[in-house]
Amino acid sequence: MTETSVPFRVRIPIRVSDLDPQLHVTGSAYQQFADHARFACVTEAGVSVPDLLAAGVGPVNLELPPRAA
Repeated sequence: MTETSVPFRVRIPIRVSDLDPQLHVTGSAYQQFADHARFACVTEAGVSVPDLLAAGVGPVNLELPPRAA
């Protein structure tokens, strides 16, 4: 059996508050988008997020890109 992988995709609406004055997405918004996508992916895989949270398991950011100087 051949397994093919398809990237997980989720549409996330961008709010005005996600943008800086130059209309770039802010770093904190990117992090929130990643958290949202992580939970959506887990849910899509059939894992109950409320059950995870009730068990004390939640998302953690192990590595973030360096901040621009």
